[in-house]
Amino acid sequence: MPNSRRPTSGSRPDFHAAAMEERVYAVERDVGGVRVELHEMRQTMASGAQVAALAAKLDRMTDSASEKARPQWMVVIAAAMLLLAIGALYVNPVKEQVALLTAISHDNYNRFVPRAELQQRWDRYDREFAHQQQQLQDLSARVGNQFTIKDAFDDVNKRIDRIQSIVTAPLIENGNGKRYGPSPPE
Repeated sequence: MPNSRRPTSGSRPDFHAAAMEERVYAVERDVGGVRVELHEMRQTMASGAQVAALAAKLDRMTDSASEKARPQWMVVIAAAMLLLAIGALYVNPVKEQVALLTAISHDNYNRFVPRAELQQRWDRYDREFAHQQQQLQDLSARVGNQFTIKDAFDDVNKRIDRIQSIVTAPLIENGNGKRYGPSPPE
């Protein structure tokens, strides 16, 4: 059965070489395809990692921006307390001076215009006003029947005309160098 056996390397060398060459070529093609797929996979993985890194960076930036946008209450409170302290330093001496000046002015007021004297004057003004009101009522009761309102207005107009003639009249010079206006109405 030597004929039924497979050919050995010596029986058909070009057939074995061609088959081997074909196998090597197929393996090279497969290895090349694997290399291309591996390269594409690496790029995809790298771009996925880049996207993930970019997303993480964006998250950090938005977190930072939101932290900066929040009011920093500690700084605001510290500034308010500082302003209150400075204000108190300036306001207290002013308050003391105002209180002192108020006390001095009240003392001067009470010393120069005593309260009793003011009360006496106010009482006297009230009595005079009441007396004048009574005189006016008496006069209107006496004269109200004799004169009408038209008569009163005519009298006031005559007085105004007389005063205007005095004011607008030219001055007359006498021989002594003195100037006189028209004689006042009687």
